[in-house]
Amino acid sequence: MFGPGEGGNVTRLIRSLTKGYFVYMGNRNTVKAAGYVKELSLVTLFGLEVLQKTGAPSLTLNFTMDPAPTVEQIVNTVLQVTGKTSSPLNMPRSLLLALSYPAAAIGSGFCIKVPINPVRVRKMFRSNNVVAEQLRQLNYQYTYSLESAFIDWMQDCPADFSMPEVTVSGAESQNRADAMNWENARTMLPDVPKS
Repeated sequence: MFGPGEGGNVTRLIRSLTKGYFVYMGNRNTVKAAGYVKELSLVTLFGLEVLQKTGAPSLTLNFTMDPAPTVEQIVNTVLQVTGKTSSPLNMPRSLLLALSYPAAAIGSGFCIKVPINPVRVRKMFRSNNVVAEQLRQLNYQYTYSLESAFIDWMQDCPADFSMPEVTVSGAESQNRADAMNWENARTMLPDVPKS
């Protein structure tokens, strides 16, 4: 899950890219199930709508962007949205992992945050591919692409991108305000045929 104020893995990835110290470690094609928090809200409303229309007692939905993006797709999208032109370097995973242990120990010893950590290195290499099969079967129409999600997030919370405040024009500001009005959110939900 990613979005304004997340402060987790995706925020750390964004900051490492904007500050220029992100490196690939043979993980460009690693699938990372990811979903924008505002899309999750819309999926929740969609699920409630399905339950109401079908009368089913419950509904289980796996949530991720569809298809789930790779590390390289996330990196390229962040670079595009932030206007950065750097090209991340490739480093062998074993070397990065070996460097992460002393870096983490030194950081811990001096009570300072370091951007490299063995747990995070391993996590970036592991795929967590989730398929949103039930959403596909129900014909859920996503509102946010990977790019539009990052743009929206950057406008809402530029500090997460280590960017200055983003100014939004009047019409665009109204469109974003309408999108955030959850009373209007139901109009964004597709019709779901009864099973």
